Amino acid sequence: MKKIILLTFLFFTLLYGTDPIRIVYNTDTPPLKFTDIENKPNGMLIDIWKLWASKNNLSIEFIEASWDESLQMIQDESADIHAGLYYTKEREKFLDYTTKPLYNNRNYFFYDTTFLNVEKIDDLKPFVVGISNGYPNEFMEKNYPDFKVQTYKSSDAASKAFLKGEVKVVLSAMPTLSYFLQLNKFNIENYKYNDISYAFTKHYYGAVKQGNKKLLKRIDEGFTKLSDQELKQIEKKWTSELSNYYLQKEYAQPILNEKQKKYLQEKKV
Repeated sequence: MKKIILLTFLFFTLLYGTDPIRIVYNTDTPPLKFTDIENKPNGMLIDIWKLWASKNNLSIEFIEASWDESLQMIQDESADIHAGLYYTKEREKFLDYTTKPLYNNRNYFFYDTTFLNVEKIDDLKPFVVGISNGYPNEFMEKNYPDFKVQTYKSSDAASKAFLKGEVKVVLSAMPTLSYFLQLNKFNIENYKYNDISYAFTKHYYGAVKQGNKKLLKRIDEGFTKLSDQELKQIEKKWTSELSNYYLQKEYAQPILNEKQKKYLQEKKV
């Protein structure tokens, strides 16, 4: 029996190696993936990969990068897995995607209910819609070509513009805007979305370098061990329960101010 266990261990060691699997993530999409104030990878997709590694007894290493760098690192094999991105035909030329989406990212037109009530989508037409660069541009041009839009470099920038009142409507993923509302302590009840203001759903997939079928198979088989309930709990943690988990930790008031800390450090008795 011991020989069988040893041979099995040696087989998997030779097949997969012992080095940690390197997962690259871009940092500009909180609460899905970002680097927190403790300089650690954090977010919904990060938690999903941690659960995947735990369920499969794997060692992983997260690597922070810009968006362009994250794609390049997969291509030049300085990273093994991309933590999460949308499928596009252009990226399919150099990436292979996981079979199952990591997360279904629903996007809505959000609006300020203090002055606007949306009963039909055309109620948004008089207002400039803030959008992030990339697919939202394509979506608006195809589906709402007569709407006025203001394009920002990222979803973060579009959310900030909306909260500052620079635009009265923003096209955003639900987790992204919910995060920014809670982060900045805005009354979430004043900023609404509904079935009428639903825009589109984009799926986040993990990805590997095109042709790396062995690793892709390993990822897909590993995800079968994750239950829907476990994944829903992670989503809940980063959306409806965000303020209970992350924001209180980040913005908790210190018991002592800096002057008091200095006094205690210098006080010998």
